[in-house]
Amino acid sequence: MSQFFKQVKFITGSNPVECIVNNSGIDYPKNTIPGDNRAWEFSGFQKGIDYLGKKMEFVEGDIFVIANDTYSSHRNFSMLDLLCYKMAVNRIRLEPTPFIIGEKCLLDKSSKVSGLDIDSWVSTYFFVANGRFIKNMGGFVKFGDSDGIEVSDRGVEFGGAVDDDLCRHINRWLFPEGEKGWYRAKNSDSALLKKKAISILNEKYLSAKCIAVGGQLYDVYSSWLGKVTKKINKRLVQKHANLGGK
Repeated sequence: MSQFFKQVKFITGSNPVECIVNNSGIDYPKNTIPGDNRAWEFSGFQKGIDYLGKKMEFVEGDIFVIANDTYSSHRNFSMLDLLCYKMAVNRIRLEPTPFIIGEKCLLDKSSKVSGLDIDSWVSTYFFVANGRFIKNMGGFVKFGDSDGIEVSDRGVEFGGAVDDDLCRHINRWLFPEGEKGWYRAKNSDSALLKKKAISILNEKYLSAKCIAVGGQLYDVYSSWLGKVTKKINKRLVQKHANLGGK
């Protein structure tokens, strides 16, 4: 955890107010609150924001660096990535609109989630948001276990939460026919797939909500350094896979 907060300090240029939402049972020395895992990392994000909101008053120019516990374990995340985030924050932090900075991914076509338009989203394993967005977003957990999302052998049914195009997109990720897809897809039961589907919905909704409130999504890898970093990361991940993940 100390390494993460050093990375946050490097990105923002200031000492962070720390919060760890802990589902692991491991005893961390300070600024740790229990999580309930009801919406995976998104309920954790919400608990963290609620905790910080009781300690301090958020202002629109605040910078929030938010991550789940897989941000550096399932991908290469190096000093180059940190430099990309630092450059993006320095360039964008004074923007007068809500924003999210992170790895921006594109949909094949414009879709809808909970009635909001979406054609891209920021992956939430590690992202940065400003106080303007945190104050206007309405919470991290839009979808939960009681929202009519069901999993069967045919795939995931979303109970009208998304349109047909986004439904197909998410099902391709959770029920991949080739190698591309969620890394645990082929070894998960229906309960776990449902949890992951809910997590994906909350991730997509977060970006759609940012746009809906007049905000912007910024790709941390859009600069020349970012493009080089993505190429290096891709090669390292592929090399690791070719070595059998050892």
